Amino acid sequence: MVSRPPLSRSRQARALAFTLGLSLLVVGLIALLAAEKSWASLMARGLGHLSFLLLGLILLSSPLARFYSTPTLTRLVLWRRPLGIATLVPATVHFALVIWSTPELLEGVIHPLTDLPGMVAFLLLLWMGFTSRRGAQQRLGPGRWKRLHRRAILAAFALTAPAAVGAEFLPLGVIAVLFSVLVLSYRLRYYKARERPAARLPADSA
Repeated sequence: MVSRPPLSRSRQARALAFTLGLSLLVVGLIALLAAEKSWASLMARGLGHLSFLLLGLILLSSPLARFYSTPTLTRLVLWRRPLGIATLVPATVHFALVIWSTPELLEGVIHPLTDLPGMVAFLLLLWMGFTSRRGAQQRLGPGRWKRLHRRAILAAFALTAPAAVGAEFLPLGVIAVLFSVLVLSYRLRYYKARERPAARLPADSA
């Protein structure tokens, strides 16, 4: 039996984005049938939490692979970049539904705890998606590109944390707080561990 070659990062990202988009379409149709009047706001909240969770998993991938070296966690590191690009799908739909279901945003009424951090995080995700192209990586340089993306995704997660907490404090907000502490503590341990010799991680690790 002939084995298939592994998918490139861009093809992995497209496959994940298509899967997420198709899944969101199905969930959206179910939400529309179940709650015709409030489906947009419910979907917006759910997609916001999903984007927050995916960003956290991306940030956890490298620390977990370093501290608990298993084949599964190592593969998660290799999917880190495609998953980051694919996260643009739920984030974009979330942003569109928030505007649709919150007319006061168009009038300039912006909540400083949820709306403003979420907007900045979305812009960071758009920038990361745009600069993930090979040409942008070559112009920025591999080292600089990785540093900028590492900081941008950490900033996006930190910005979406108060939005995830403030949008729905109980019970999901409490879970968001605990998840934020987990992710940020592992990243801190990871940064400290990188200063010491350790097992080699895949090239995508950041």
